[in-house]
Amino acid sequence: MKILLVDDDVRNIELLEALLEPEKYQTVSAASGESALNILEQTKVDMILLDIMLPGMSGIDVLKRIRANKALQTMPILLLTALTQKEDKIAGLAAGADDYISKPFDKAELLARVKTLAQLSYLRSQLAEKEKFEGILEATNEGIVVTDPQFVPVTINKTGWELLEIGKELPKNILKHINETFRYGITIASLEKEFKNFVLKRPETKDYNPLYLATVIQSIKNPAGEIVQYVFIFKNITSEYLEKNLKYNFLSLISHKFRSPLTVMSGSADILMTLEKDPDHLEYLKKILKSLQDLQNILNRLFRFLEMNIRDFNETISLDIIDEIVSKQGDKYGFSYVFNKNFKVKKAGYWQIMVIEELIDNSFKFFTGSQLRIDLAIDNDTMEITDNGVGIPPEETTNVFEPFYQIDKYFTGQVPGMGLGLALVKRLVKLHNGTIEFKSTINSGTNIIINLEKGEGAN
Repeated sequence: MKILLVDDDVRNIELLEALLEPEKYQTVSAASGESALNILEQTKVDMILLDIMLPGMSGIDVLKRIRANKALQTMPILLLTALTQKEDKIAGLAAGADDYISKPFDKAELLARVKTLAQLSYLRSQLAEKEKFEGILEATNEGIVVTDPQFVPVTINKTGWELLEIGKELPKNILKHINETFRYGITIASLEKEFKNFVLKRPETKDYNPLYLATVIQSIKNPAGEIVQYVFIFKNITSEYLEKNLKYNFLSLISHKFRSPLTVMSGSADILMTLEKDPDHLEYLKKILKSLQDLQNILNRLFRFLEMNIRDFNETISLDIIDEIVSKQGDKYGFSYVFNKNFKVKKAGYWQIMVIEELIDNSFKFFTGSQLRIDLAIDNDTMEITDNGVGIPPEETTNVFEPFYQIDKYFTGQVPGMGLGLALVKRLVKLHNGTIEFKSTINSGTNIIINLEKGEGAN
C-alpha cells in the first residue's frame, strides 16, 4: 500500500516514514497542498495522511479539491491535527476526511488508524466493484443469474427476472424453476455434458406466447476444483428463431413443390420401363430416369445450400453413418475403392457429417483411375480427408470453394451437379468459426484439413 504524506514540517514527514515503512507501507511525501495535488495527478496512491495547517492552500482546501475529483472521492484520508484544533477537526470531517489523529503521534494509535482506513479502502473498492458489476448486469440485454452450488440464486439482473418469468418471489432453486417453466429435465449430472450451451424452447400455446432463449451455463470452480457458483446467461432469440423457422417452412414447401412432380415422373418412367419392349424406347426411358435423378441431386444440393443460415446444425450424430455414406457413393459410381478411417471420437455434429459427405462425394465424383483411396481422420480439433484423385491445378485452388464454380472441363467432361459441394463446405465451416487448409496436386490427389474452433468439434 502506498501512502501520500502531506506536511510542511520535514520532521513530521521523517517521523511518519519511520513509523510506517517498517510495517511494509510505501510512502511518498509533499510539503504543500499544490505539490500533493500534482502528485495525485501523476501517481496512484492508496491513502493520504494530510496536515490541516499547510502554507498557501490549507489542508481543508486540499481536502475539498480531492473530494471534488470523482476518481478520488473514495480515497481514505487521515487528517493530522494539533490537540487544540477542535474546530478544524470538525471542518475536516465535514469536508470529507475519514478520520483524524492528533500530534504528537502515538505509534500504536497511528498504525491502528492506518490499518482501519486500509480496511475501509478495501471495502470501498469491493463495493465499487459490486456496484460496477451490478450496473453492467442491468445494462446488458442478456439475462444473467448467479447461483451457489445448490442453484440458490445469489444475483439476478432485471432482464433475467423478466426472461425467466419470475414472479414476485425469487425461486429457491433456479434449475428447478427452469425445468418447471420450460418443461426441461436438466440435472446436475447432465450440466457438464448436455446442457452447457443450448436453447430453452417454449412453443406458443393458447396461454403463452412463444419463447426461445439461447442459454449458457458455466460453472465457477475454486483452486481445489470445487464448484462454488454457477452462472446462467440467457439471450432472447425468439424473433430470430421464429424468422428462421418461417424461412425453413417456406423452403420446405418449395422443396416439396419441386420434388413431388419429379417423384411422379420418376415413378411413371419406372412403370413404363416394365411395360416397354422396344429396345430404343427403353434406352430413351433410361436417359429420362438418369436426367431425373441428376435433377433430383441438383435440387437436393441447392436446397441444402440455401438451408445454411436457417437450420440448427448443432445436433450430434454417430460417426457410424459415414460407412453408409461411403457405401452409397461406391454403389452410385460403381468402381473399386478403399476407405481408411481413423476416428478418435464417436460422434460429430450434423454439420460435420454434411461436410464429410460433400468431400467424400467430391472424391468419388472426380475420380478417373482404377481404384479410389480415401483416408479420413477425425478428432476433437480437426477433420482431415485425403484421396488419390485427379487433383486440382494450382490456379484453380482459390476458386473451388466459390458457389456454382466447376472445373470438370479440365478433366472429366460433364460432371453432374451445380458446383455447390465445396461452397457448401466452406459456408458450414465458416458458420462454425473453423478454417480450411487445402492442398492438391495434379494426378496425385487432394488433402483437406478442417480446423475446428474449441467447443465446435466432435465428441
